[in-house]
Amino acid sequence: MWRNEVIAINSTQEVGLPLGRREWRTVTNFTVCGKTSGSLHELSFSACGNKEYTCNDGNCIDLTRRCDRRVDCLDKSDERDCEKLELPGDYMDSLPPPSPSPGPLNLNISARLHGLSKVDVMDMRLHVDITMVISWFDLRLQYKNLKPHADLNHITVSSVWLPTVEFINADFASVHKTEPTLIVEKLSPPKKDETKRPSRDEIYVGSSNPLRLRQRASGPFLCMMNLRNFPFDLQRCHLQLRLDSGRDEFVQWGNVTGIYLGEELLTEYEIGGLTVDRQVIEGYSVAIISFTMNRRSSFYITSAYLPTTMLLLISYSSLYCPRDNRDLRVLMALTTLLVLYSLYQQISDNLPKTSYIKAIDIWFFFCITFIFSQVVLHVAIDVKLRCLCHVVAKKKNGTCSALRSLHFARNLYAVIFFLFCIFYWSFILTK
Repeated sequence: MWRNEVIAINSTQEVGLPLGRREWRTVTNFTVCGKTSGSLHELSFSACGNKEYTCNDGNCIDLTRRCDRRVDCLDKSDERDCEKLELPGDYMDSLPPPSPSPGPLNLNISARLHGLSKVDVMDMRLHVDITMVISWFDLRLQYKNLKPHADLNHITVSSVWLPTVEFINADFASVHKTEPTLIVEKLSPPKKDETKRPSRDEIYVGSSNPLRLRQRASGPFLCMMNLRNFPFDLQRCHLQLRLDSGRDEFVQWGNVTGIYLGEELLTEYEIGGLTVDRQVIEGYSVAIISFTMNRRSSFYITSAYLPTTMLLLISYSSLYCPRDNRDLRVLMALTTLLVLYSLYQQISDNLPKTSYIKAIDIWFFFCITFIFSQVVLHVAIDVKLRCLCHVVAKKKNGTCSALRSLHFARNLYAVIFFLFCIFYWSFILTK
């Protein structure tokens, strides 16, 4: 104006001042803003305040309403060009970002276990439903118009570098993953407004606002169970998540957290005691999420231990039958032995096959031996000692060695049973 020189011209049919963002054509014989004569240049003439956004038609709205998925400008310009990501020209998505501090880039992971849909004791596998949330800073990036609600700050997954995670102890063929979602979390204020931008956008730096990748996976994981104390065992299973994006000197797990969100009381187990850890395995950073599974033994107590105890009492009561009724004593002991063995076969068919002896096997072995020895005792009394009984029966009150053997057996079996129970249950409780 003070030189009375026209630099650019805007052609419009509208009446009034050319407010808002418009394209102007340069008409000078020298370059303006790096553009030669006849080039189009976008300029923004605004009467809006510092905390307001200028619509293309010149109207003003609050700056926080820019790209909030609601149309506020009459020309809808506030919801245009709402891409959150600004990539530098030399950006390479195949390389991990540099670390803000000396050393490898730290990636934080939060694992959320939604539950165990299946516990296969026979194959020692757990079907786990897990959601992984991984966050990191990419110093090479800038973001536009971030919102306090992170769900409004979506970024195209294929645009930037992403970490890759491998489940070490999973059945890869059966693992299903959802499509990952990538958002930016707003943690810092925007940069100072840049006047060279025709559109007033809030610019955020990548060194202060982390990227957050979320993905859900479901599949079977291997859990090596120790069943020596079955059915009073306590198992500890692990989920191993290896960071495959680079070796430990480039990227590594930083803060590792985990939470169990599913049902704690399952059909056979009670879930609890979730812990997390980090390790370096074969040069790669591995996050280990561990949790305990305490077997709910009430089913086996009612279906195995209680019936076998009743059978032991029935067999033991045969020692109190009349001495002359040998058929009843043998029949009671033999019948309980057969019933006990059938019960053991029925329960063992549903138990995992192991090369070692489990606690329930010791219990059944003792019960079978306990009753079998009583059958042998009754046969020995009735057959082997019959002649001796006739000889000794002439003594006072007709006392016979067979009768004394029954008295001794009653006390002996009672002592053996109680001693076994003390040692057996003491071992179970200490384990």
